[in-house]
Amino acid sequence: MLIHAMPENNPRPLVTILCLAHNHLAYIRDAMDGFLMQQTTFPIEIIMHDDCSTDGTADVIREYEARHSDCLHGIYQHRNRYAESISEWNDFLFSKVKGKYIAFSDGDDFWTDPLKLQKQIEILESDDTLVACITGCAIVNQTGQPTHECMQVVPDNRPGRYSIREFIYQRHNWPVTTVVFRNRNMEAVFSRAKRMENPWLGDWTMWVALLCDGDSYFLDDVTAAYRINPTSQTHTNVDERRMGQARLNFRLTPIVADLMPEGYEDVRQYLLTHHADNWWKLANAYKHQHQYVHTALCLLRWAWRKAIEK
Repeated sequence: MLIHAMPENNPRPLVTILCLAHNHLAYIRDAMDGFLMQQTTFPIEIIMHDDCSTDGTADVIREYEARHSDCLHGIYQHRNRYAESISEWNDFLFSKVKGKYIAFSDGDDFWTDPLKLQKQIEILESDDTLVACITGCAIVNQTGQPTHECMQVVPDNRPGRYSIREFIYQRHNWPVTTVVFRNRNMEAVFSRAKRMENPWLGDWTMWVALLCDGDSYFLDDVTAAYRINPTSQTHTNVDERRMGQARLNFRLTPIVADLMPEGYEDVRQYLLTHHADNWWKLANAYKHQHQYVHTALCLLRWAWRKAIEK
């Protein structure tokens, strides 16, 4: 049963889909078509945030908004807020959200399974202690054709329940376009994410902040596609991003340790005492910038830390 519009006797959608777009003209129809094809037994709303695109993306969103005004709404910026380091999520989006659950996507990614939301919401509704549900994800090129590999979200893409312990120890990688999370205790979540604020980490801090309140569930169905887009924030200034992440890890690690909930003392101690990985990542960043003296010095620090951490 497909329900998009919000019935008059139930004005609140169960799920709010949030999509961030900037100069995604070549891709934005794929994103919105993926949202609109969802087959659900519950109402949804779609909020499209255009961050001052200059390529006509906003015009396409307005076209879809006119055709699907019952469930799709646009927010149009006249200045690029990302460039101003203003949080699109906190400042422009969260106040608009009505759903009990929030699904997230970027404008150059897209959904491939019409039952994506239905599957994820059924899992979340069945267990109130779960804060998020993530699915498998394909990797596609600029034209939307699948590459030879699939995103490894959790080790071996094994379905099941995962805590913040596994998220950190196993280094989970959540594609934004696959995540649905519970719209609960969000002031505390934002407060934690703000403490960990790091311009180089993308949404990782948001996932840690969420997992402080409960576990996630990984569904191994491939329901979405992550597009390798050379002009995206993730794929530009790669060396600068790598160096920024490596340097800020030294500040971030003790903050994450302090945020660990009760029952995760082992994770807290691990973060506070295992710094070798930080030196390895910094050495790798210097290597990519051909600063080999700094690379060698960091590797020496890495070897020393590995020795005392045994």
